[in-house]
Amino acid sequence: MMNKRSRVKITTVQMNVSYKNRSENIAIVRALLNGANSLGDVVLLPELFSTGYLFNEGFYYQNGEEKSEWKSLFKGYTLP
Repeated sequence: MMNKRSRVKITTVQMNVSYKNRSENIAIVRALLNGANSLGDVVLLPELFSTGYLFNEGFYYQNGEEKSEWKSLFKGYTLP
């Protein structure tokens, strides 16, 4: 019996994260994903890019803002 190995393709996103500018960071990721020739099965994003590295600023998502923002970021992408 032949052993078949499945392969997982991984896309990595490298960018300069804009400190305290969550909207700009998300826009940059959106542009990079939209401009990619193809995406892997997994997309690795920079750590904390969607927060702008806000820790002590009392930053919180409100009224489902985070859920709708993530949905819009990955709209149109489907799992293989």
